[in-house]
Amino acid sequence: MVKDLAPRALPFLCVPEEVGMLKGHECIISRLYATDLAALISNERLFPLPKMHSTAMIWQVLKGLHYLHSLGITHGDIKPGNILLKDSTTFNTRQLGNDGNFYSKEVLQSPEVIICDLDNARLPLQPAHQPAGTPSYRAPEMVDCLDWNEKVDIFAIACVAFELLTRRALYPEQRVTSPNHVEHVEILSPAAKWALIPDPSALDFIQKSTNRMANKRPTAKTLLGHGFFGPLSHLQPGT
Repeated sequence: MVKDLAPRALPFLCVPEEVGMLKGHECIISRLYATDLAALISNERLFPLPKMHSTAMIWQVLKGLHYLHSLGITHGDIKPGNILLKDSTTFNTRQLGNDGNFYSKEVLQSPEVIICDLDNARLPLQPAHQPAGTPSYRAPEMVDCLDWNEKVDIFAIACVAFELLTRRALYPEQRVTSPNHVEHVEILSPAAKWALIPDPSALDFIQKSTNRMANKRPTAKTLLGHGFFGPLSHLQPGT
């Protein structure tokens, strides 16, 4: 459906190449990609990511979400594991550290990403399903089992942005499944969390997008023009 209705979204979405039968079972064949952002975030050698890489990744996901939302489709499970890196090739650079010495730094060759796993997407006129989303990326309305719309994707991509910039989950407390589990999860105060984001534009982007009130979160189209994206913010969403 996405292929037919939103061809401009295809560069940002992982959609099946073919659907066929194998030994009586329906098979969906998709292109193989290098890795996902969950694996990238766990790779200490690559962090901190260059800011231009972090912003490029978030911008691409927002672009794909903008096209989905324009069709009335909500992804519903945006998280690092559902954002695929097209190429995991790296190279080494020499960078000047704050102590005046040069250090080797491993850097991704390309920050191109693509959104995957549309299996649980909410289609137009379809009721919201519960449970939905993944802990640490679930908007308050999902956590409370209320009706939800495309604004849950905005909340989730802001959580991903925080994680790309800090290597920490913005809402790790959502992963707590029992009182005994609390001691294994480091939960920071809001002030301590925001202090991890020194860039004012990045902080503004994340805070606005994680507003507890869904109707106060910006749309994907609006966020594509946010100053967090630098020169990319001047591009029209449809281009």
